[in-house]
Amino acid sequence: MKIFILRNQFAFVPFIILIGLMIVGCTSTPGEPELLVAAAASLTNPFSELGEEFTSETGVRLSLIFASTGQLAQQIRNGAPYDVYGAADLIHIDQLIDDGYLIRESRTNFAVGNLVFLFNSEYSGSLDLADLDFENEMIRLVIANPDHAPYGLAAKQYLENSGQWDAIQDKLVITENVRQAAQVVISGNATAGIVSKATVVNSQVSILDIDQNLHDPILHTIAISMKTSYPDESMMFLDFLASQAGVEILSRYGLVLYQE
Repeated sequence: MKIFILRNQFAFVPFIILIGLMIVGCTSTPGEPELLVAAAASLTNPFSELGEEFTSETGVRLSLIFASTGQLAQQIRNGAPYDVYGAADLIHIDQLIDDGYLIRESRTNFAVGNLVFLFNSEYSGSLDLADLDFENEMIRLVIANPDHAPYGLAAKQYLENSGQWDAIQDKLVITENVRQAAQVVISGNATAGIVSKATVVNSQVSILDIDQNLHDPILHTIAISMKTSYPDESMMFLDFLASQAGVEILSRYGLVLYQE
């Protein structure tokens, strides 16, 4: 299984180059299916484990590509040959379905995500955003870009609904995706962040659950590309997400099974 995490500077690399790099690194036997699964950065940890288990059980190989939900949607519009697209919201999936990029019947809501506060290892104060001393010039708060990262949008909604958005503008650091936001805090370059639980649940850092009622639900949704060469194998992966093994893996990363 190959994993690609698209960083800032590579997020919009022309796809003839990007996919060429993937082909160079591919070790599959010619003719064997290998799914290109694009997923939101918040799903990096759970999908990496899911991918290994899925391949072990089915023999179907995966290449996993991670970036923000919005960036991946744009890449699909630009011709990226992904077989499966997993988003951290419903909006991008539905727009791509309506525009003919994804198979409507394959759309599956598979999990609900959670936001948490994340504090770096050097911080020894109260684990509560309201107690952070934003008068201190060293204090910084990190979130993902709310324009194309659903967890960033949820973080902004939380800050707005808790009455803190305007007060922390000078202290706010914006990253391209939620995984990068977590890395900035873990590395010690920011005091705290509001990130996905799935990104940091196994990290050696302090996290604190927040009131999930202060932002819209973070609904993880997945669908199959209209252009996939492997519709059966792609459906196998979606089915695996809903299997007992898939649900157990997702739950270990703080992702709650979606229920109608």
